[in-house]
Amino acid sequence: NVSYSRHTDGTVHVRTTQDLNAGTTLRITYGAQGNGQLLLNYGFTIPNNIEPDGSSNDVFEFLATSEEIVELRAGPKSYTFGPLAKAIELFYPEQETKSGDSSNTHKDDDMEDFLDHCDEEEADGGPEAFLDQFEEDEDEDEEEDFDWNQPMDRNVGDDNDFGSGDPTSDDSISVENELQALNALREALMRAEKNYSLAGNELNKALSDAKSSPLYYSAILVSSETRTIRLYLEAIRFITEKLSRSSATVTPPSNDKTIDEKLVSRQAAELAKSFLTIRYPSFQ
Repeated sequence: NVSYSRHTDGTVHVRTTQDLNAGTTLRITYGAQGNGQLLLNYGFTIPNNIEPDGSSNDVFEFLATSEEIVELRAGPKSYTFGPLAKAIELFYPEQETKSGDSSNTHKDDDMEDFLDHCDEEEADGGPEAFLDQFEEDEDEDEEEDFDWNQPMDRNVGDDNDFGSGDPTSDDSISVENELQALNALREALMRAEKNYSLAGNELNKALSDAKSSPLYYSAILVSSETRTIRLYLEAIRFITEKLSRSSATVTPPSNDKTIDEKLVSRQAAELAKSFLTIRYPSFQ
């Protein structure tokens, strides 16, 4: 309900954008910022920091290696595919990267195809409209064109993109090395999740603390980051089960799950499906 402008003399002018009654709280927008930024710059965090398209503003800075940080963000697959692909690449066995630029070209092509695939899938409306649509879609069978419960057959032909199984192959990524990278990434994410000192009952207690206390704001930040980690862990589980020719069963949403928990599960499944479809088009 207010706007502000900076002037050359160093002053900031704040004006109301509408008529306000005496005692009304003045509010400004902080923009689309994650809870980490809000806590660092302004000293508070907000729960459910989600945009109208279902993406979270919160970014988890995942220390994948001693020198590499991957910014993981929860949301639709257009927000999660790139970070997942980058994180997996950092965990490939050394022999997988010996092919040099050809591997990078393959990944660039994957990303370009994927972004084209996502162009027409942006959500409209506000957060309420998004959640309403999400609830309406819960019972629909969106996986009918990609059967999660059907194991993949690796032997579909000589020209497939699934990899030859030869770790020195320059023209494809072997499934064994992909699985090895996925498992290493999963273990690293699980370690990151366990590194939080505020967890379990203590985290739940902190979330019920006074709404303006430092402990409450810290608990919101931890919750948002671990939420992101869980999304990627669930997506990795779907992918590894499918690649290892086992049955990757998508558990139907249970009634005791919150809407947000169901949303995370849906987004994880969509990410895994997109990863497999784009990365391995021969296995649809």
